[in-house]
Amino acid sequence: MPINTQNATILTTADMIQIGLLLLVVLELVVAIILHRTNQKSQLKEAIEDHERRKREATFQFIESVSAKYKKAIATLNRKFPTNEIIPFETMAHDDMENIKIYLNEMERLAIGVHTDTFDRGIIERMMATSMRKNSRKFSAYIKDRQDKNSKLFNEFQTLVREL
Repeated sequence: MPINTQNATILTTADMIQIGLLLLVVLELVVAIILHRTNQKSQLKEAIEDHERRKREATFQFIESVSAKYKKAIATLNRKFPTNEIIPFETMAHDDMENIKIYLNEMERLAIGVHTDTFDRGIIERMMATSMRKNSRKFSAYIKDRQDKNSKLFNEFQTLVREL
């Protein structure tokens, strides 16, 4: 059977070299894409680790910046109400309410930070969970009174206490 050479394409050495170079370029492109994706994953991992580190730092900085303020208020309240029992609303003086408000406002800010992933929940849990639960109960009459007037007050704090 005779070969039809009219329609046959004959590849020259130059054509073969060009095809080889084209395949090499495609291979390099595939490798570059794989490396780029690997680099993106690495950068994402680094960004997540950096966020977690910054979150821990922010948590400690916040606690340090407000602790003197709310610890003074708590110390004053604990001298007047030394037990961990609920403080009846009727027995609270204006100064007591102000001190409770100082504490709860700072704890509300802290809880919002935890719920928005700005602060580290684990650090808060290890450092403050017990006192937050105790004070949430101790100040529950004050919280209830304020929430009767504005149902949104101290919700973040109460939610965090339940979660801890």
